[in-house]
Amino acid sequence: MFMCSATTWRGLGPPRTGNHMNARLVGCRTLVMVALIACLPAWAIAGPITISPKLALANRPGMYQLLVEIAIEDGWYLYATVAEGSSFRPVGVQLAMPEGVSALTDWQASPASPYKNEQGTTVFRKRAVFTRTIRAESASALEQLEIVVRFQACNASTCLMPTEERMRCPRGQLPGGAVSLADLRQNGVYGFPQSRATVVCDREDLRVSVWNNDEVFVVQAMVWSDTSAKLGETGDGRKIGDGSTLHLDADANGKLTPERDRRYSLYPWPSRPGLYYSILYERGSSKLTGNSKGRGAIRYLPTTDGPEVRVDTFVVPLAEIERSVGEEIRFEVSVSSPTPEFKADTHGISRSRPKFENFHAYALRSNEGEFDVSGVPFGRDDPQPATRAKQDPPEIGSVPPEVFATSWLNTDEPQTLAKLRGQVVMVEFWGTWCGPCVAGIPDLNKLHEEFGDEGFKLLSFTDQSKAGIAGFMRTTPMHYTMGTGSELDADYGVPSYPHAYLIGKDGKLIWRGNPGDHEAMRARIVKALKD
Repeated sequence: MFMCSATTWRGLGPPRTGNHMNARLVGCRTLVMVALIACLPAWAIAGPITISPKLALANRPGMYQLLVEIAIEDGWYLYATVAEGSSFRPVGVQLAMPEGVSALTDWQASPASPYKNEQGTTVFRKRAVFTRTIRAESASALEQLEIVVRFQACNASTCLMPTEERMRCPRGQLPGGAVSLADLRQNGVYGFPQSRATVVCDREDLRVSVWNNDEVFVVQAMVWSDTSAKLGETGDGRKIGDGSTLHLDADANGKLTPERDRRYSLYPWPSRPGLYYSILYERGSSKLTGNSKGRGAIRYLPTTDGPEVRVDTFVVPLAEIERSVGEEIRFEVSVSSPTPEFKADTHGISRSRPKFENFHAYALRSNEGEFDVSGVPFGRDDPQPATRAKQDPPEIGSVPPEVFATSWLNTDEPQTLAKLRGQVVMVEFWGTWCGPCVAGIPDLNKLHEEFGDEGFKLLSFTDQSKAGIAGFMRTTPMHYTMGTGSELDADYGVPSYPHAYLIGKDGKLIWRGNPGDHEAMRARIVKALKD
C-alpha cells in the first residue's frame, strides 16, 4: 500500500465553488484571514475534516484502486446534499484524469453512518469512503492524476461554506512496482506481518500464513503455481475464475456445528469479486452472502526475478465469527485455478468436502503492533466482466425485445421473434445451476411435444456455453430450441430463474412469470393459440 498525503482542514471555509482551498495562506490573504479568525467564536475554528486518499495495486499491473476517506471530528457532520439550485455538488469525489489514465469503475460510496438531521437532509455523521478502480499506462501518468473532493461541513451552530479540495499523489515510487520473490517470501504484502505470522503450509506450490490481533483474523496465501488470471469454463459451460476458500470451524470442536461454522470465499464467481461467506448447516449451506465486515482479494503481483505471483488475502473480523483473543479456532484454506488448472489445500490435496477433524488448530493471541486493514485490497469494487445493462421487464401488451444467442441447439438456424410472428412464443430463461429450472425441464418437453405442431414455439436461453449445455443434455434430454452464450436476460429484466415470457400471435407480450406450474402454463398456451 502506498498512501497519498492526508489533508486536514479546520476553520473558516474558503470562497465558494470555483476557488480552491490552500492550506498555506500567504501575503495579504494571510493577514486578512488571521484578522477574521481572531474575531470568530470558538466553534468556528473547532472543526472538522481530514481527507485521506490511498492508492493500491488492484488485480492486474497498471490497475489501481483509489480510496478516498473523508473523516470528520465529533460535533460536526458532512452534508450529503445541498440546497436545490446551488452550483455546488453534493459531498463527493471526482478525478481530473490526464492522458494515459482511464476509469474502470464508477465511484462506490460507503458512508459510515448516514442519518437524517432535523431538516430531513441526509448527512454523514462520522466519515464517508469513496473507492474507484483506474488504469494507468505509466507511473508518470498516474502522478498527474488530480483528486477533487467537494464537501460541506456543519455543526449544531453553523454550516461552513461549500468547500473544494484538490490534491495529487506525491511524486516518487507508486504502488504496483515489481518486487523480488525473496521480498515476497520474507515480508508478505499489503502490510501483512509475515515475520510475526504463523506459517501453516509452505510448499513449492502454496504457502499459507495466518495472524490475528484483537479485532481480525488474517490469512495470506502465496499461490506460487498460479501465474495467470485467465478465466476458464466449468463442465456445464459457465465462466469461472480463480477462487480461494477459508473453511472455518469457528468453535474449534473438530466437527460441523450447524449455523455456527462458516465458509469464506474470495471470488466464488467472476461476477462476484471480493469476499463472500456462507453459513454451514447439517445438509448444505446458505447462499453466498456479501455483507461481511471483512475484506479480501485475489491479486497478481509482478516480480523482478520471475513471473507474476498470485496472492490471496482474507481479513475476517473476530466479532463476526464470535471469537476473541484467548480462544481457539480451526481452519483450512483451499485454492483453485482454471488456467492453469490447479487445485490444492493446506494439507496438500484437494477435497470436495474438507474434513473438520483435520483442520489446523490456531490459538487467537494478543499481538503487539498495528495492522492497517485498509491496506488489504477490498476486492468487492474490482471491475466485473462486461455485461449488458439490465433493463426494466417489458410491459404486458408491449412488443418485447428481439431475441439473440451466440449459438443454438435443436435448430438449424438462428431464431428471431420477427420470423415467428403469427405463432405463440414462450421465451424462457434458465441455468443448470438452478434446481427449479432443471426440475421443470420434463414439463417443458411436454409442452413442446404437445403444442409444437399447433403454432407454439418454445425458446430457452442461458448464458452458459453450447459445449457445456450439450454435455448437460447427455443426461438430461431437452427437446426444444435453446440459445446459449446469451445475455438476453438483461434486455428482458429477468428478476429470477426460471422465468418465462409468453408472446401472442401479434408479437405482443401477454404474460410473464415463473413457468413452474405446468397446468397453469398449459392453460395459458391453449388460450393464446385460440385467440
